[in-house]
Amino acid sequence: MGNCTILDTEARLPVYSWAASLEEGALAQAVNCANLDPAFHHVAVMADGHQGYGVPIGAVLALDGAVSPYAVGNDIGCGMALVRSGISDTALLSPLPTRSGGQGPVARDELMGRVQHAIPAGNEQRRGDGAVRRHHDSS
Repeated sequence: MGNCTILDTEARLPVYSWAASLEEGALAQAVNCANLDPAFHHVAVMADGHQGYGVPIGAVLALDGAVSPYAVGNDIGCGMALVRSGISDTALLSPLPTRSGGQGPVARDELMGRVQHAIPAGNEQRRGDGAVRRHHDSS
Protein backbone atom coordinates (compact mmCIF):
# COMPACT_ATOMS: atom_id res chain seq x y z
CA MET A 1 0.00 0.00 0.00
CA GLY A 2 2.80 2.43 -0.72
CA ASN A 3 3.83 4.60 2.22
CA CYS A 4 0.81 3.60 4.27
CA THR A 5 1.06 3.05 8.02
CA ILE A 6 -1.50 1.20 10.12
CA LEU A 7 -1.77 3.42 13.18
CA ASP A 8 -1.63 1.86 16.63
CA THR A 9 -4.97 2.86 18.16
CA GLU A 10 -7.61 1.31 20.40
CA ALA A 11 -10.24 1.84 17.67
CA ARG A 12 -12.73 -0.84 16.64
CA LEU A 13 -11.41 -0.72 13.05
CA PRO A 14 -7.88 -0.10 11.76
CA VAL A 15 -6.85 3.43 10.80
CA TYR A 16 -4.51 3.61 7.77
CA SER A 17 -2.52 6.78 7.20
CA TRP A 18 -0.48 8.03 4.27
CA ALA A 19 0.42 11.21 6.18
CA ALA A 20 4.07 11.39 7.20
CA SER A 21 2.95 12.86 10.52
CA LEU A 22 -0.70 13.08 11.51
CA GLU A 23 -1.62 15.84 13.93
CA GLU A 24 -3.21 14.81 17.23
CA GLY A 25 -6.64 16.30 16.46
CA ALA A 26 -6.86 14.51 13.10
CA LEU A 27 -5.84 11.23 14.72
CA ALA A 28 -8.54 11.61 17.40
CA GLN A 29 -11.13 12.28 14.67
CA ALA A 30 -9.98 9.26 12.65
CA VAL A 31 -10.30 7.05 15.74
CA ASN A 32 -13.82 8.42 16.35
CA CYS A 33 -14.71 7.52 12.75
CA ALA A 34 -13.28 4.02 13.17
CA ASN A 35 -15.51 3.55 16.23
CA LEU A 36 -18.76 4.51 14.44
CA ASP A 37 -21.27 1.64 14.24
CA PRO A 38 -21.80 1.85 10.45
CA ALA A 39 -18.05 2.22 9.75
CA PHE A 40 -16.79 -0.68 7.66
CA HIS A 41 -13.37 -2.32 7.17
CA HIS A 42 -11.05 0.64 7.95
CA VAL A 43 -10.62 4.41 7.93
CA ALA A 44 -8.01 5.91 5.59
CA VAL A 45 -6.30 9.27 6.04
CA MET A 46 -4.50 10.56 2.95
CA ALA A 47 -1.11 12.28 2.83
CA ASP A 48 -2.71 15.73 3.17
CA GLY A 49 -4.79 14.67 6.18
CA HIS A 50 -5.40 17.26 8.89
CA GLN A 51 -7.99 18.12 11.51
CA GLY A 52 -11.45 19.02 10.28
CA TYR A 53 -14.86 19.45 11.88
CA GLY A 54 -15.64 15.94 13.12
CA VAL A 55 -13.92 14.02 10.31
CA PRO A 56 -10.30 14.62 9.29
CA ILE A 57 -9.84 16.57 6.06
CA GLY A 58 -8.36 14.07 3.61
CA ALA A 59 -10.03 11.04 5.21
CA VAL A 60 -12.06 8.36 3.48
CA LEU A 61 -14.66 6.57 5.56
CA ALA A 62 -16.33 3.41 4.24
CA LEU A 63 -19.79 2.80 5.65
CA ASP A 64 -21.84 -0.40 5.56
CA GLY A 65 -23.64 -0.06 2.23
CA ALA A 66 -21.90 3.16 1.11
CA VAL A 67 -18.53 4.84 0.65
CA SER A 68 -18.23 8.46 1.76
CA PRO A 69 -15.09 10.14 0.41
CA TYR A 70 -16.85 13.45 1.09
CA ALA A 71 -17.75 12.98 4.76
CA VAL A 72 -16.18 16.38 5.34
CA GLY A 73 -18.67 19.20 4.77
CA ASN A 74 -18.36 21.45 1.76
CA ASP A 75 -18.35 24.59 3.91
CA ILE A 76 -14.56 24.67 3.97
CA GLY A 77 -14.01 24.26 0.25
CA CYS A 78 -12.36 20.84 0.36
CA GLY A 79 -13.58 17.97 -1.73
CA MET A 80 -12.60 14.98 -3.80
CA ALA A 81 -13.96 13.30 -6.88
CA LEU A 82 -13.63 9.74 -8.07
CA VAL A 83 -12.94 9.94 -11.80
CA ARG A 84 -12.51 7.04 -14.22
CA SER A 85 -9.23 7.34 -16.13
CA GLY A 86 -7.77 5.68 -19.18
CA ILE A 87 -4.38 5.38 -17.43
CA SER A 88 -3.42 1.76 -16.77
CA ASP A 89 -2.17 0.72 -13.34
CA THR A 90 1.11 -0.34 -14.99
CA ALA A 91 1.67 3.14 -16.43
CA LEU A 92 0.59 4.82 -13.21
CA LEU A 93 2.94 2.77 -11.02
CA SER A 94 5.94 2.68 -13.36
CA PRO A 95 9.05 4.65 -12.33
CA LEU A 96 9.19 8.24 -13.56
CA PRO A 97 12.31 9.77 -15.04
CA THR A 98 14.08 11.92 -12.50
CA ARG A 99 15.47 15.42 -13.08
CA SER A 100 18.78 13.86 -14.09
CA GLY A 101 17.02 11.72 -16.72
CA GLY A 102 17.45 8.40 -14.92
CA GLN A 103 14.77 6.12 -13.50
CA GLY A 104 14.07 6.22 -9.80
CA PRO A 105 12.31 8.13 -7.09
CA VAL A 106 11.02 11.55 -8.00
CA ALA A 107 11.27 14.40 -5.52
CA ARG A 108 7.88 15.24 -4.00
CA ASP A 109 7.92 18.83 -5.27
CA GLU A 110 8.69 17.64 -8.80
CA LEU A 111 5.92 15.03 -8.73
CA MET A 112 3.37 17.51 -7.33
CA GLY A 113 4.40 20.03 -9.97
CA ARG A 114 3.75 17.47 -12.70
CA VAL A 115 0.39 16.52 -11.22
CA GLN A 116 -0.71 20.14 -10.80
CA HIS A 117 0.33 20.95 -14.36
CA ALA A 118 -1.42 17.92 -15.90
CA ILE A 119 -4.70 17.86 -13.97
CA PRO A 120 -7.19 20.72 -14.15
CA ALA A 121 -8.22 21.83 -10.67
CA GLY A 122 -9.75 24.77 -8.91
CA ASN A 123 -11.03 27.75 -10.88
CA GLU A 124 -8.66 27.28 -13.80
CA GLN A 125 -8.45 24.74 -16.59
CA ARG A 126 -5.48 23.93 -18.84
CA ARG A 127 -6.02 23.74 -22.57
CA GLY A 128 -4.22 21.21 -24.74
CA ASP A 129 -1.55 23.80 -25.58
CA GLY A 130 -0.75 24.29 -21.88
CA ALA A 131 -2.39 27.72 -21.65
CA VAL A 132 -4.46 28.34 -18.56
CA ARG A 133 -8.10 29.26 -19.06
CA ARG A 134 -10.22 30.56 -16.21
CA HIS A 135 -13.71 29.06 -16.07
CA HIS A 136 -15.30 32.41 -16.91
CA ASP A 137 -13.12 32.90 -20.03
CA SER A 138 -14.64 32.14 -23.42
CA SER A 139 -11.32 31.28 -25.11
